[in-house]
Amino acid sequence: MSLNYIVLSGTLAADSEVRYTVSGKAVLEFMLRPEDGQSDEFQPQVRVISAREQALEKQSQLKKGQTVLVEGQLHQRKIDAGAASRRKQPEINMDHLTLLK
Repeated sequence: MSLNYIVLSGTLAADSEVRYTVSGKAVLEFMLRPEDGQSDEFQPQVRVISAREQALEKQSQLKKGQTVLVEGQLHQRKIDAGAASRRKQPEINMDHLTLLK
């Protein structure tokens, strides 16, 4: 049996955006900076996506600096930046979103 579930809190690195798939489905997207208790200059960021109505309804409140709690599944997104440059980036397919502070 395998379990893929993540709970992560942090602040939004930028305002959230709504994008649309080719079929016209709305998808919420934002970059999350997890809180690790350190104030390093470099903080990792995780891409968060969701097509759920709950998340889309909160889009107007998801501004840079907002603290949130995200629950969902962790995935690896393949990014093709040209013939010689391919990499993988972690992303969270969000199931639940809680606004904090």
